[in-house]
Amino acid sequence: TKIGYYMKHLLRLIFSLSLFTFAQEKKPSTINVGTDKNFKVSLFADAKLIHGPISIEVDKKGRVYVAEIHRFHRGVVDSRQMHAWFLDEIACNSLEDRLKLYEKWTAKGKFKKGYFTEYSERIVTLFDNNKDGVADEVKEFSGKYNEPLIGNGSSILLGFDNEMYYANIPHIFKITDKDGDGVGETKEKFISGFGFRSGVNGHDLHGLEWGVDGRLYFSNGDRGYKVITKEGKVLQSSERGAVFRCEPDGSHLEEFTIGNRNPQDLAFDQFGNLFTVDNNRGGRDESRVCYLVELGDYSWNSGHENKRTFYRAVLLNQRKGPGPSDHWANEGDWRKKFDGQAAYCIPSLAYIKGGSCGITFTPGDSLGAKYKNNFVYCAYSKGLYTFKFSPDGAGLKIEDLNNFWKEGNGSLIDTVFDADGKLYVADYVSTSSGDNKGAIFLLQDEELLKQKSVLSAAVILKSDLSKAAITDLYQNLFHEDMRVRLFSQFQLVKRGAEGKAQLEAAVKQQEHELARLHGIWGLGQLARQDSKVCEAILPYLEDNNSHVRAQSVKVIGEALDSKYFPEILKMTQDKDQRVAFFALTAAGKLGAESAVDTLIEVARNNSDKDVFLRHSVVAGLIHSKAKDAINKYSTDSSAAVRRVALLALGRLQDLRVVEFLADDDITIVQDTIRVIDTMNEHKVVQSAIPKIADLVKKHNLPIMKLERITQWLFRVGTEEALELTRTFALNEALPEKIRTIAVNDIGRWHEALPVDPVIGQIRTIDKYRPETLEVLKKTVSQLLKMKLDRTLTSTVNSFALQYSIGIDKDKIIMQILDKKGEEAVRLDYYKKLLAKKDPKIGLVTQGLLGDPSQNIRVAAYVGQSS
Repeated sequence: TKIGYYMKHLLRLIFSLSLFTFAQEKKPSTINVGTDKNFKVSLFADAKLIHGPISIEVDKKGRVYVAEIHRFHRGVVDSRQMHAWFLDEIACNSLEDRLKLYEKWTAKGKFKKGYFTEYSERIVTLFDNNKDGVADEVKEFSGKYNEPLIGNGSSILLGFDNEMYYANIPHIFKITDKDGDGVGETKEKFISGFGFRSGVNGHDLHGLEWGVDGRLYFSNGDRGYKVITKEGKVLQSSERGAVFRCEPDGSHLEEFTIGNRNPQDLAFDQFGNLFTVDNNRGGRDESRVCYLVELGDYSWNSGHENKRTFYRAVLLNQRKGPGPSDHWANEGDWRKKFDGQAAYCIPSLAYIKGGSCGITFTPGDSLGAKYKNNFVYCAYSKGLYTFKFSPDGAGLKIEDLNNFWKEGNGSLIDTVFDADGKLYVADYVSTSSGDNKGAIFLLQDEELLKQKSVLSAAVILKSDLSKAAITDLYQNLFHEDMRVRLFSQFQLVKRGAEGKAQLEAAVKQQEHELARLHGIWGLGQLARQDSKVCEAILPYLEDNNSHVRAQSVKVIGEALDSKYFPEILKMTQDKDQRVAFFALTAAGKLGAESAVDTLIEVARNNSDKDVFLRHSVVAGLIHSKAKDAINKYSTDSSAAVRRVALLALGRLQDLRVVEFLADDDITIVQDTIRVIDTMNEHKVVQSAIPKIADLVKKHNLPIMKLERITQWLFRVGTEEALELTRTFALNEALPEKIRTIAVNDIGRWHEALPVDPVIGQIRTIDKYRPETLEVLKKTVSQLLKMKLDRTLTSTVNSFALQYSIGIDKDKIIMQILDKKGEEAVRLDYYKKLLAKKDPKIGLVTQGLLGDPSQNIRVAAYVGQSS
């Protein structure tokens, strides 16, 4: 029996091994994932070779690089699992602070010693040595990323000299493979200072991408950053994600956009426009497709997360009275354009279900005409989407949104095209065998891969462009594949005068629009090094092609030579709004104060109709830094003019924005209230207090704006602020919620919570606070004589009980004993009566011992024992 038992299991083992061998040797099988029927999807690599792929790249030799996740919940902390430390965390404002946070909570016993260094992130290289479409070898490209502050390595990008950039909080690393064998030998911290808070896992440093302008672009989630640039400038935010750009050597680092939540990946289209899909918070918002524009504000603040996900951790549950409104969901900053949206906010272009992951531009013809010049976007469990954009006034609009790879077929997180035009798709957790450790799939249409443009692109991309003849590089600018055009552009920039001549020739010809654009972008790269190059671009400001004019304006503006200001100023009047969009921003860069009047007139004529045109005016005004010249328009007869002045002054942190609270236009006032809250400048809030009384009398403000103002009063806390809060409580024209908050604020005037309940972040609260007891009693006495709604009545009665202010006690007792009444109100009244040792408390307690509410029964038993 034993022999038979062992023989049976031996035969099973032999059979299993034979199946495994067959599986390893056979050609990749087609996997049905619900894409267009002509595309074949096969397994390139699974968990036998990789673990937790989050970002992928392919080099010219067909080697696939994979950034793997190993520290997730094993050295990288998600604060959603650490509510106990969250008050410590939101006080962090540097990497040193975060390190001290780890040390403190390790000492408390929350983490074992070495927890933050035990596991390491790494990058691996996959080889398909027999070229059968299945990876058969793996090597570690780069590892030992296990410093305590190291996060999840979320993005990799190949350079052009055997180097790779690797985004892993708190650093962007530069790794060099000197001998080109697929294994990196050296690594350096290229840029540092990101992620001084732990926040929500996945809100990382990521999105590495080469811009058409030759710069390196990348993004940081809302975990904070404090970066000192090579020029000594400090870029800092504790609350908002951002998109950055810098020159390839790391110089001239700047914030390109702000107010992003978690823009995990970035991609440019054929016209040089930058896009991302930003994560939704969850709860009445959606992941949003964003056109990323220079100096754009996308309105997110991690305080929105604090108020929802970390509501109890920041003790907002202990704040008596109505809970704070969900301003992110209710005010609609995340939404597509609508009337009443915050003016400083760049609206979304579309919504897509699923988490925000990789986005890639289809560079050539390998997916066919239907998907040419489209974006391929990973929506995690919702599959892959494709879409493209077209002009819409000064902005863009989305077109042809298509669910290319149907949901339910993996957790798709990144995509990349190889030189042959095949699409690699990284699946973070699902595999064909279901072992939940990740896979990489290969998507292709063999007929499409045989097209002439696809085959020629493969030859060029696999070659060493640094050794290519300069005439070949010129011809490459006309290729159908954007990668061929872009990398050849970069090489021509490196070739000095010869390369410049070829770029000029590309712009001069009229037959191929995209070749002309690459010529302009290449000249723009040179112009940032030597502004004299702009002379070669100036003639194209009058070109018949609007794309050529627009990009010519843009690159001349980025050369930052003021002598070209007159020519750029003329372009602000271009008949094409897309050209004007770039010209307005460029004019501010070159003209400083001289540009202000022209920018203002464009805003006047636009009259708030085109949001993107308005933004370009604001961006130009910000670049001008001409605060006094801008402020002259703060009382202009045009609301559109006053609005752009407000938005620009707010971004320039000018305290005079407070004057806009006196505006006659309620929409300007509402925008001012929002701007003041985004500025995070306590002096502005202090100076706003004297204007609040007139403001509330003049305008019927919506409740969420009144919430913001009420919180200003509480933060400033002076006698004037206290008296205004009292008038809010007594003002029958105001919403009952605001009146209830005001009464409670008077009662807690000396009890500051850790975060501002409206903004969800730490904000300054003035230390001087007058005594409020008599003010509270006086206010409650007056309110008892008014007709109030249920919530405000409960608050007033609670204070009346506490301070023995004239009240019908028998009526209160009846409410306590009313089994159908609101539990929280009944408990509050009972505890107040108990604290005062009322003569009738014994009878009340007896009446509650059999109450259907467990909480009330417990309170009664405690009351009885006391």
